[in-house]
Amino acid sequence: MWNKMKQWISHILGYFIIIFAVLAVITLLALFGGVYMHLFGFQYETVASLVLFFIIVSIICVPLESFSLFITNILIQIGIAKEAYGVFYIVLDVSTCFITMNVVDCFMPSIVSTKLSILIFALTMSFITVYFERKGL
Repeated sequence: MWNKMKQWISHILGYFIIIFAVLAVITLLALFGGVYMHLFGFQYETVASLVLFFIIVSIICVPLESFSLFITNILIQIGIAKEAYGVFYIVLDVSTCFITMNVVDCFMPSIVSTKLSILIFALTMSFITVYFERKGL
């Protein structure tokens, strides 16, 4: 009985550690993004609303970014986007991030952003993704 309880507790503790790590990364991204976007007109009432904004955007953008990568890989295999792989991926990634951030911004009254701040942030994140994945342009 004790071994089963110990195993159950270790699983729950592991899940909490993973959730904490994900939230820590999103919080750092939110703080970086908030300061970076603030240079271009982004405003928020509290840090909690800023973190909530980026949590919602991350939850929506991760599947869309995976879909962008999937579409880009399909077009590479077909032979359509072999030369412009990085450019095509950046266009898809920036457009999905831009639309998502604008939609979330519309539903959060505590966040006020400009189109320029969202576009520059989306471009920056897309270039960082391409750099880390070494896709090249």
